[in-house]
Amino acid sequence: VVKNGLSQVYLHTGRYEQCIAISKEALVTIYKTNDLFFLSELPEYIAKSYEGLMQYDSAFKYMKLNWEYTEQLFTSNQDEALEELKVKYETERKELLINKQKREQYYGLGIIGILIALGFALLNRYQAKRKLTSVLKEKNEEKDFLMKEIHIG
Repeated sequence: VVKNGLSQVYLHTGRYEQCIAISKEALVTIYKTNDLFFLSELPEYIAKSYEGLMQYDSAFKYMKLNWEYTEQLFTSNQDEALEELKVKYETERKELLINKQKREQYYGLGIIGILIALGFALLNRYQAKRKLTSVLKEKNEEKDFLMKEIHIG
């Protein structure tokens, strides 16, 4: 990181040989870490330094290297962004599915509750009707008994 900053300073102050030397040293270190950000910047500094020294073949070589690493960095960033979007999409999709299942469970429980209440209401009505029928039957039997007594007596 420090060498990257020094490379920028040397480049902007016209100290091209020093920029090339320190940038190449930094590239050796950065190759080991495979940090695409610095791998895309350092070759650009070297290319611009060679351009300042009018060594256009070397400038072209390092600018080409800069383009390759910049493209890799761009592709890498796109892949990361795409993966992040996929994870976000899958998470939201699963959350929606879970919410839908919860709603269906609540609806199911509501329907079961309504059916149980309806069952109790029907049972209550049946018992009340049975009781009423029993009372009416007793009264009818009582009337029949009284009618027989009146006709007999």
